[in-house]
Amino acid sequence: ERLISFAQAEGDVSPILTASELAQLGADVVRDWILDDQSRSDWKEKAQQALDKAAQEKTEPKSYPWDKASNVNYPILTVAALQFGARAYPGIVRGDEAVSCKVFGRDPDGKKAARADRVKTFLNYKLFYQIEDWEADTDALIHQLPIIGCAFRKVWYDARESRKRIEYVTALRVSVQQSTKSLDRAPRITQDYDLYPYEIRALQESGDYREFTLVEEGEDPEASRLILEQHRLHDLD
Repeated sequence: ERLISFAQAEGDVSPILTASELAQLGADVVRDWILDDQSRSDWKEKAQQALDKAAQEKTEPKSYPWDKASNVNYPILTVAALQFGARAYPGIVRGDEAVSCKVFGRDPDGKKAARADRVKTFLNYKLFYQIEDWEADTDALIHQLPIIGCAFRKVWYDARESRKRIEYVTALRVSVQQSTKSLDRAPRITQDYDLYPYEIRALQESGDYREFTLVEEGEDPEASRLILEQHRLHDLD
């Protein structure tokens, strides 16, 4: 009967789980995220240092060869990232087009080509005229990519706004085991991000989040909270 209830569930299976199973699953998510994040701590430190260098953050005063010696840093990493972005962006975005479709196989009556043209037009319309911040996120992605080596796009349906969303996610906030060679083989992928309590309540009202009591933390009850979104393999049987 429980197997049938899982098969008939429309996405969310949490109502089928007991309170103890949900609590254990939540504990597993937090524990595994900490393990994955710690496994890449060296990389995160180096990546953050590289971003700080590229952003030309203020450096500590020098004490060698004398106190308060000149501390000039040539922004070679910043220039390299800007040059990469200047070359990559025109190759990705051409006016209001970023998607093209290629036809494979014979197409004597041109039906495949006509369909490919419709798909291209529709997707470009979505990207440039219906998905906010796509261009700005693309610009940020191609400027951070040469600095830290990887970047991610998150695509999902936003029930609150009733539309598709595409968001650039920095690799610093996507955690997998450091030894993972590809996301397809990773047993779990975790994104950490911040939400304000009013946003959490809105997600509960839309059905994206289960109903639960948000415990107050600190002096400001409306301060942002750390959220873990984890995609994982998990044996419920």
